[in-house]
Amino acid sequence: MKAGDLTQRVTVERFTSTVDGWGTPIESWAPLFTCWAAVEPLVGREYIAAQALQSEVTTRIRMRFRPWMTAQDR
Repeated sequence: MKAGDLTQRVTVERFTSTVDGWGTPIESWAPLFTCWAAVEPLVGREYIAAQALQSEVTTRIRMRFRPWMTAQDR
């Protein structure tokens, strides 16, 4: 992947669960890191295939590999 293709800044978030002072669980998305990525719209066949797995997928985001990133991150 050429660096010139990575023109958009994106923030990847990880789901976190903590407990407040009253013992109530607080679930939220916390920023994990920000990086450069390529954001591309899906077209034709890719869009139809993606909808089978997700309720609404309209773009593809490509970035450099990070071994510690998981499928649960967004």
